[in-house]
Amino acid sequence: MSATEPAPAVVTRDGKQSGGSVVSETIDGGITFKSPEGAETTFKHGDYTVEYKSPGDDVDFMKAERSLAAKDHAKAIESYRAAGAKSKYEWVRQTCAIAVALCAQALKKPDDGIAAILGFEKEFPKSVRMPEALLIKARLLAEKGDKAEAVKVLTVLAGHDKDWGVREAAKGAIGLGEIQVSEQKFAETATMLAPWMPKLARFPDEFATIGLLLARAQAGNNAVPTAMDTLRQVAFAPTESDVQARAHLEWSKLLAAKGGLEDLLSSFDHAAIAASPKGVDGGLRGEALKLAKDVVAKIVAASPGNEDAKNKVKIEYTNYLGKLQ
Repeated sequence: MSATEPAPAVVTRDGKQSGGSVVSETIDGGITFKSPEGAETTFKHGDYTVEYKSPGDDVDFMKAERSLAAKDHAKAIESYRAAGAKSKYEWVRQTCAIAVALCAQALKKPDDGIAAILGFEKEFPKSVRMPEALLIKARLLAEKGDKAEAVKVLTVLAGHDKDWGVREAAKGAIGLGEIQVSEQKFAETATMLAPWMPKLARFPDEFATIGLLLARAQAGNNAVPTAMDTLRQVAFAPTESDVQARAHLEWSKLLAAKGGLEDLLSSFDHAAIAASPKGVDGGLRGEALKLAKDVVAKIVAASPGNEDAKNKVKIEYTNYLGKLQ
């Protein structure tokens, strides 16, 4: 394997960007960054963000990225393996190992994915991407039926809040929540996840991911008003539009299930919001549009008055549906 070289990158800290190269980056030691003049500075993990310069001269890596973008996981996995075996940059080798695991997951080959993560753990034991790698490993273990081992991995990960930080440890809670919800252990899941919400207030993406799982558990435990309050927090969190849309969609479903006219009207509004953001996941948008259409039928049926009055409601909401297409 090629010797590791400092990797060109831009580091952002306290709103200020600095160009240079990364000498090293570990989860316990942070990042050591070298300026173009040669001065080295170390920042604690979590106190910075780093954007590595794409290795445009690495043919295999670029082929892998293109194949992944095209969702050709079979081609991508081979190119990532080739790139990871020879890259001069440690971050590329780490990225390739994780990408191999994710491609293997997409190809329904959990053993190959687990092998990639085991290799990652051995070669990069202090990687800043270790929490991500462990979550992937646990998901692969669960997919192949070894949920007990997955829970062990995730429990250890969730316990790293003191040394790795709550944002990284939350990945363990997310994985545990996924398994418990799949097993319909709703009360247990809600109890486990609820304390994470205030801890993650500064990290909107993790806050939202935990929130969606928590809301599912709360709804499954018949605490629907509490679940809707959780979804409200996620829907208005400064996170990705797909996540916000998912929160509105789940909120809409809970309102629709209540069945009253006012609830149905609100349900339509949230389904419409879920279908509206530009660039939202196509599958999610399709689900939201279908729900909106189903809710319109229920609104018409629940509306007071004679057939003429109901037809006016139908025309009004059919027009709204048309604008969502």
